[in-house]
Amino acid sequence: MNRWQEGLRTTLGVLLWPTKTFERIARDPRPGAALGTGLLLGAIWAGFMSWLAAEGHRPSMTRGLPMPADQYYAVAAVYLTPLMVALTALTAGIAHGLARALGGQGSWPSTLSTVGLAYAVPLLTLYLIPDVVVYAVAGHGALALVVRFGLPLAVAVVTLRVVQALRVAHGLGRGRALAAALVAGVVQAVPFALLVR
Repeated sequence: MNRWQEGLRTTLGVLLWPTKTFERIARDPRPGAALGTGLLLGAIWAGFMSWLAAEGHRPSMTRGLPMPADQYYAVAAVYLTPLMVALTALTAGIAHGLARALGGQGSWPSTLSTVGLAYAVPLLTLYLIPDVVVYAVAGHGALALVVRFGLPLAVAVVTLRVVQALRVAHGLGRGRALAAALVAGVVQAVPFALLVR
């Protein structure tokens, strides 16, 4: 199976068959694949921001932006790629530390591999790609719909997938895995909410 086929298999597995997929990944962890997915997420997001900047758009939600709104898309195009890799690793790191503190037995490579994919795949497939498609078809004004519906869906799926990844990688029960996933989600949400529109 080539790299693209394996990537598609893993992406569909994370979305549709998470337990089976995370069991396979935990047995043969590949942290580079999780970080690579975060890299792909960031690169596509940066490309999208460049497109929006080139067309002269500014975000509709500007409260709390750490830069002038008319510069946001151009500036975000520079930092989104490393930010998404960092948030993928941060989410996995927080979840791993908490899972271990709650009695989990998983290794760091298996946690980064499973939780990293549980974080990046839903954001890419359920939020970012629909965002790009909606913009291409309906324009900038329609992006608010994706934020209103797509982002909550992606966040819910990320949370559920991180819980499942921790259950598989660490052998935790639902409650402990949920606690670790929620704390990791809240921690990564701070920079995400500040820097991503």
